[in-house]
Amino acid sequence: MSGFFSVKGIDAFEEWQKRIEKTQALFKLAVQDVANKALAYALELVPVDDGELLASLRVNVYWETDTSVLIVLSSDCPHAEFNEYGWIRVEYGGTDNKPKFYKGGYRPFGRPAMLKVMKEFNKQFKKLFTATMM
Repeated sequence: MSGFFSVKGIDAFEEWQKRIEKTQALFKLAVQDVANKALAYALELVPVDDGELLASLRVNVYWETDTSVLIVLSSDCPHAEFNEYGWIRVEYGGTDNKPKFYKGGYRPFGRPAMLKVMKEFNKQFKKLFTATMM
């Protein structure tokens, strides 16, 4: 698939402009959906001792431009980073692709959640782009 296309006439140009605007709107909805799914999956994976970490998980979407976005899964819980990355006298959890079971949840929990939904998003975006631009 080439990165270039030609447009003949103002009507064709306006049609392409509408397609681009529709794709951008659907892209923004898809990004928010990915962010929500990442949070939901992290909430399923997070280890629960007293519930503080579970209650503190948040997801934010920051748009740098119309096409550049940052999705941040975060927590203000003091022990969040230890559950994600490990600590002295406690071996590191699993890998991003295979978290290790720990206290009713898994370690790490944030990175596997983001990894899972980003793979899904890449598939969705290809379908979205093909459906609206081709």
